[in-house]
Amino acid sequence: MRVATLKRFLARPTIDDELELHRVDCQGSHGLLDNYDFLLRKREEFSNEPLIPPPLLTGRDLIAAGLKPGPPFKKLLDTAQALQLEGVLKTTDDALAWLKQQSEG
Repeated sequence: MRVATLKRFLARPTIDDELELHRVDCQGSHGLLDNYDFLLRKREEFSNEPLIPPPLLTGRDLIAAGLKPGPPFKKLLDTAQALQLEGVLKTTDDALAWLKQQSEG
């Protein structure tokens, strides 16, 4: 599972209930808690930072870069957020440089 997907999953507002349901289901069926323990470890590992930080790129940035609003905006913003969550894009300057590469390519 990609780090971005995992962080989005752990940031769900119902994650505590989902984890507890998973734990009870596993204990009642096969007793294996590997996935449950993995998710708890990851949640602890990510606890020093917001799971979903404020985005480095916004629609305004895309417009300022000369792009026209439309369906491609969501794909660019989702990809930028995934790269941010995975630590590839760390600053707004990184994100703007990435956006420039996307517009040129």
